[in-house]
Amino acid sequence: MFLAGEPNTAIHHIPDWERLKKESAYIQEGRYLTPFSFILDFVNPVYMVVNYGKELWQASFISQEFLDYLSFKYPAIKEFWKLNGK
Repeated sequence: MFLAGEPNTAIHHIPDWERLKKESAYIQEGRYLTPFSFILDFVNPVYMVVNYGKELWQASFISQEFLDYLSFKYPAIKEFWKLNGK
């Protein structure tokens, strides 16, 4: 995800992600474009889980929807999933 660049991973409007961004002040302040950047922005993992566990849990499921769209645009992602048992 770091190599691809976050703007390149936001290829489709995901309503669940937009809704979560509106509900979470932390996500709004961080200006996260996708759930990937939110999940990967762990300065202190324990603090994040304790204080933003609900948002992290939701973002993890929403990221799967992003990956579904990305795998259609970039078939190599689907091949990567097969190699890793997904």
